[in-house]
Amino acid sequence: MHNDRCSEQSSWDIIRQHKDYKATSPGNPLVNTRPEIILQQTQISGRFCLLIDVSGSMKNFIDDAKDALTTVIKTILPNESYVGIVSFSDNGHLRKRMTKITSESDRNSLADSLPVIAVGGTSIGAGLETCYQELLTLNNVTGSVIYLATDGKENKSPYTEEVLPKLTKKGIVIHTLAIGSSADKKLNNISKITGGSSYFYSSETVDSTSLVDALIEPFTESSKDRIIRIKTVHAVISTHQVFETNFVIDDTIGRDTIVQLTTHVLRDVNLTIKHSEMTFTKIGTAGDNSVIYVKIPGIAQIGNYDVFLSSTTNDISGTLSIFSKPVSSKQAVLQVNVLNTEPEIQYSAGLLFPLYAAVYKGLLPVTNATVMAVIENEIGDRFNTILKDNAIGADVSLNDGIYSCYILPNELSANGRLSIKVIAEGYSAKVVVEVTRSPGTKFTDDFEEQSIGPFMRVALAREITVKNYTLLDKNIDLIPPSPILTLQLSNISNEDNTYTITWYAVGDDLDKGNATSYDIRYSDKFQKLKTDPGHQQTITVGIIPKEPGETESFVFQIPNIQTNSTYYIAVRAVDDQNNTGDLSNIISVSILNDRYWFDDENTDGLSIAFLVGISIGAVIIVVILLVCVITLIKKKRVPRMSNYAI
Repeated sequence: MHNDRCSEQSSWDIIRQHKDYKATSPGNPLVNTRPEIILQQTQISGRFCLLIDVSGSMKNFIDDAKDALTTVIKTILPNESYVGIVSFSDNGHLRKRMTKITSESDRNSLADSLPVIAVGGTSIGAGLETCYQELLTLNNVTGSVIYLATDGKENKSPYTEEVLPKLTKKGIVIHTLAIGSSADKKLNNISKITGGSSYFYSSETVDSTSLVDALIEPFTESSKDRIIRIKTVHAVISTHQVFETNFVIDDTIGRDTIVQLTTHVLRDVNLTIKHSEMTFTKIGTAGDNSVIYVKIPGIAQIGNYDVFLSSTTNDISGTLSIFSKPVSSKQAVLQVNVLNTEPEIQYSAGLLFPLYAAVYKGLLPVTNATVMAVIENEIGDRFNTILKDNAIGADVSLNDGIYSCYILPNELSANGRLSIKVIAEGYSAKVVVEVTRSPGTKFTDDFEEQSIGPFMRVALAREITVKNYTLLDKNIDLIPPSPILTLQLSNISNEDNTYTITWYAVGDDLDKGNATSYDIRYSDKFQKLKTDPGHQQTITVGIIPKEPGETESFVFQIPNIQTNSTYYIAVRAVDDQNNTGDLSNIISVSILNDRYWFDDENTDGLSIAFLVGISIGAVIIVVILLVCVITLIKKKRVPRMSNYAI
């Protein structure tokens, strides 16, 4: 597999290409390499400071930010955690001191402290300094979290560079949310330095859920009870209409299940959840602040749930989000994680931009799921792409629970930040499990697939930035199909000199679309086929390529075949613009005329074996007869007894 994926480069050659090794000196051999181990006690409760930009540029987003942060405060932040609220414009302003959440009133008090007016300049450093001073009022600030949300570039001192050193020294983590295209470009680096995550909300994208998604994501693991995000959708309906959606509770979750709606106006909004014979309803009032939700008591039953939204007074436009918790702390939870590539993509026509998502139940891979990525950019464009676990294109291994795809250059319509949400669903999914057998039982495989029930999951990727983008002519296709790495010889017929080869189909553009044709080449020289396939012998192929990942099968003959020779065979996919993919792995067939090697000539071998067996048997019989004769002769030579014998 390494040779196939890495063009037969050695492992060390590949390692040396990594950024950790490039332009890195070996270091001083006298430096002490003894590791320094620091033991830290896990924090019993979280410490969070929400930092909100209220400068003049936030005027158009302050209401949306308030609604989304209210969602975080009311339903996401764990009980027993300490939460403070700080805003900043020209200066930092403490809006709510660190408050321990022990009741619903604590959450309401925090939500009421969120800012609603935006005016003034932008001093991110001043806001960070205010958060830092407030966190110091707690006994231990190590591991505390600041969530910074801003749409602007800082233009007032103190600047972030002046404040960050003291925060990093205290082990404070900073998550950042860039709102819109004008947000400071250094946000990603702030998160990276402090060990946090960076997210992006495209204010230009219509009906986006990424603001709520981005604010919820980093808090899902902030307590002993991991929050499992089931679904987020944008809901838009007119008065007296009904919006419908559904979600699934599988066997791994169900505790503290919450369905919530985040929107500006909630009066007379009806949120209803139905399952089997049970119905749960919440009707919004004028006093509700940005969020209404239904919490299913106890552990929700496994199965499908229907959600209905309606309003008798106002049009609705908001985000419906659904999440739950594991049934128990020992439960192997089915979850989705986005495995980020580089945070910055330097655009080029030959760009390979892979995206990966892991779908696991506990530590076991889940196969046969449907996985889709929703990608939004700064100018408001949105597109969807499918991730597959089929060992084609970006995907390395078949059925390992890692779903992959390439995001193509012609899908990236602008420079700037990207927000990526991954949605995974399964209705006939399977999980690969280890098989336990009784001692002494013979087996060849330690694993098998077991069917699992339906599920839904959603996860958000960290912010990714595209640079040096140049719009390509949509009519020019420069992207070739992926290389075929699964070529194998599946059948040989000696009677008519026919061979059957199989492989998995690849795409028109890497792993997307259908290729147009296949180019099969063969040679009696391995190196010639590998280095110069275009000038080797061709085998005519009349098959139409299938969908990527499907099995192709082709039966052929080698023209003018020579006995006692070895032929090497490879295949390439070709698209409609005559772009040719890289050469596949190379297989070989050997043509022999030694009759001993052919199954239908093995009777001669049996005859020879029979004759040899008879010969050996005869020799053994002769030896036995000789032994018997010698024994008889010895008996006849027994000496006479002496006259003096008694």
